[in-house]
This record gives sequence, structure tokens and C-alpha cells, in this order.
Amino acid sequence: MNVKTATWLFIGATVLNALNLFFMHSNTRHPVDRISFFVKHIHEEFAVEGIVEGKENVSKQAEKGTIEKRRFRLPKKLKKQLIRAENKKLRRPLSDVIVPLEYTFTPETKSKKTSMTFSPWLKKYFEFHSSSIENGRIKDGVRYIVYECTGDEFCGGLGDRVIGIIKTLYLAILTNRVLLLDSPYPVPLDRVLNPSFMAWNASFPKTEEEVYMYNMSMIEEYDNMLGYRVLQTNGKYSYRLAEILHSSLMSKYLESNGFSSHDAPLVLSVAHAFYEAFWGLFKFDEKVFLRAEQIKLEAKLPRNGTDVLPYIGLHHRHGDHAIFETKKLFKFRFVNTNITRQCYNIIKGIFPNDGVFNASAYIASDSAAIKELMHDEDPSIHYHNELQIFHVDRSARQDTINKVKITSVLQGVIDAVAEIVILVDSECLIMSKSMFSFLAYYIRGPKNRCNIPVQLCNAKSVTYKSNFYCYESGDKYVFNVRDPSQKKMCQL
Repeated sequence: MNVKTATWLFIGATVLNALNLFFMHSNTRHPVDRISFFVKHIHEEFAVEGIVEGKENVSKQAEKGTIEKRRFRLPKKLKKQLIRAENKKLRRPLSDVIVPLEYTFTPETKSKKTSMTFSPWLKKYFEFHSSSIENGRIKDGVRYIVYECTGDEFCGGLGDRVIGIIKTLYLAILTNRVLLLDSPYPVPLDRVLNPSFMAWNASFPKTEEEVYMYNMSMIEEYDNMLGYRVLQTNGKYSYRLAEILHSSLMSKYLESNGFSSHDAPLVLSVAHAFYEAFWGLFKFDEKVFLRAEQIKLEAKLPRNGTDVLPYIGLHHRHGDHAIFETKKLFKFRFVNTNITRQCYNIIKGIFPNDGVFNASAYIASDSAAIKELMHDEDPSIHYHNELQIFHVDRSARQDTINKVKITSVLQGVIDAVAEIVILVDSECLIMSKSMFSFLAYYIRGPKNRCNIPVQLCNAKSVTYKSNFYCYESGDKYVFNVRDPSQKKMCQL
């Protein structure tokens, strides 16, 4: 038997042995741990036989010039499973202590809503919600639904979380339940977003019942349950907000309450439904407003005295690798910097620097290098050069915190929400294919505001200020509701 045959026989025997151990532990280990255990066992067995070499051994052999050209590599599929398994192991944040900030001015921002007109069915729900809460606790016997983000599984970034909450709100409306939020990860939600017209932070009886957002039939089956938690509000298989708004449940609800979806079709668009729901649920915490003004000041946006002059908000999505450190993840979300700058120049051409609209921009991006590059190419594009790139889910894990040197998770979350406020306050918003961009768009509202997805940017879209766009987490394209050929895509 030659060496090659013997090596492959050994590899086969080792894999079979590892699989045997894998299934032996199937009842005692979590699936994530079983995969890690399986790969670790193979690696250790091969290391003993010299097939997988340690770093010290490799360096010694390199000095002697005796490194073998052939080395065993784990199969790609197995590597992906291991990476996916490791990513699911969420770690708790290091700290929730906020770094003290000093301010010498009183901010005035557009993102503070002083008045708001809501659809009649939302007004009716506010009344129902308010009547169901007493002394900070839901009344006995009132049915409820809980949006949960406790760190046990991925909730997504800021945009993913908020749209997940809003989807849960509309499910609560359609099923006559009180919406409550249990979102302490990575910091309590009310540290950055405070209750507005609904006391969603009221206490409630503990429930173990769970419903996944991708199974609408289970929601109907759980109709007799007093309360349950909704999980997996985002992802490839979860219901889109457009599907909930145009579902049979919504039709039944409107009909039973004397409303008609035909009276105001744009009110049921994703953009307007999100806009109303957000301001019905939330108002930004004062710390977020203060931080947003501090960032504007330190980014040196042009001012007239103490007031920031009107500016353009840019969000440039450079791809997920800036945060997730992977070569290929949601590649379709990558946007070339030239396209973003071209859109910025179109807007500058329409709104010249006439003393009212100062041709400047603030850029938020998932890449510090891109922000610096775009500023170097066009100095009128401003950015905060010391702001850390912070993802409210993945950056809250301990290994990532150590790497980017963020000392306070709360400070990182406040900074992320403050950049949303800066984009909301802009005169015109340029969005990329990202829920971070579209969170700012949906909060601003689609009516009488300049909002432009970078891939749909043209002079006509800029001058026509009421554009109803449709985009949700994971979508490959951005759709314009006013375009007859694209309208149906927002209802799929």
C-alpha cells in the first residue's frame, strides 16, 4: 500500500469516527456545538498525524526549506457551516456605560415631531392601547404580542430592528392585541428611542409561547392565546411589511372597522405606513439629539452663526465586508463611489449655492476609508473622522468590540442612531441599498421631501419631491410605487 492510499484511508476513517461522535452527542449538544465539535475533532486528528501543521511547526520547516506543498484543507461547505455556527454564538456587550459628553449649545432639529396626523385606524389603535395599560402594566385578560430582541439570536441592524417592530405593530393591530417591546440587547431600546403615543414598555405576564414571522397561519392558530412572542421578524423567509399591509387580514380589519383601502392607497404603501407607525411608536431620546448636533459641529458642516445651513445627506453602502469582514456577502448592495458623487452633483446642480441651500453634504458609510476618499475628491462632502463604524448587532459582540476599540456599547448605539437623525434632518437624502438608508427615508416620510435612491437618481426624481419607494431587508432592487411597472413588486 503506497503512502497516498494510506493517507486517504486515514482521512476517511477519521471523518467516519468524527461523524460517529457527532451523532452520539446529538441529544446532548446544541447543533451549533455539534458542528464545532465535529470540525475540532477532525482538525485535532489531522494535526496529530502532521496533515494539518501548527504555526510553530510550519515556521521551523520553513527555515529548513522542507515545507510540503500539499496540505489538507477543510471542504468549503464544512467551513461555511462552521462560520455560520460561530456567528450564531452571540456574546453580551462589555459595558453599557456612556462616555460623558459636554455641550455648549441648545440644538434645534427637524427630527423633533411637534404635530402629526395619523390614519383613522392608527388613532383607534392608540386609544385601544392606552386603555389597556394601567400603572405601567398591561391589564389582566388583555391579549398582547411581544417583539423580542434579547441577544439570543440575531435581530439585525437598526433598520432591520425598527421594521421588525413595525411589522409586529401591524400584526398587533390586525389581531386586536397590545404591542409590547422586550428589547434589551445590546442596550435597552428606551435609551435611544422613547415611547411616543403608545406605552410599549409596559410590563406583562411572562409567556413561553413563540411565533415566527414567516408563518402567518400560526398567528391565526394562536388567536386564543393570551400573549406570545414574535421571533425572526427579518430574514429571507419572514413576511415583508408590504405583504402584511396587503394581506387578507388587513382587508378584513379595514372592512370590519368601516375603513376602505381604496380611499387612500398610498397610505397603505410601505413608506407611509412605516412613517406613521414610527412616529406613533417613538421619539428620539434627548441624548441622541445632542450627539447628532455634536457630530454636525465636529464634521464642520457650514453654519450661519450657530445654525447649520441646509445640507444633503449621503449614505454610501460599500458592502458588508466593512463590518462583517467577509469577501462576499450581499455583493449586490455594493455601490461605486462615482455613482454616489454623480447623484450628489445632480442635486447640487438643481439646488445651487445661492445662500439658502449651501452645497454641502454629510456622508454616513460603513467604510471609514470611503468617507475619507469622498471628502478628498470633493471637500464639500463632510464626515466625522473619529466616528467608529458600529453595527448594533454584530459590533456588540465582545470579539468585535475589542477589535474596533469601542469602550462603550451604549455610546456606539447612540452614535449610530445620531447619524440616522443627521440623515433625517438633511434637505435632500441620497440612499443606498441598505435598511440604514431607508430607515432615515421612512422616518422622514415620502411626502414633500427630497429622497433619492442612488441607483434611481436623476433630475426628474430630485425635483419631484413626493417619491414613494419600496425597499426591505434583503431586497436586490429598490422599487418606485408610482411607477406602474414596479408598483406590484411592493405588494409581493
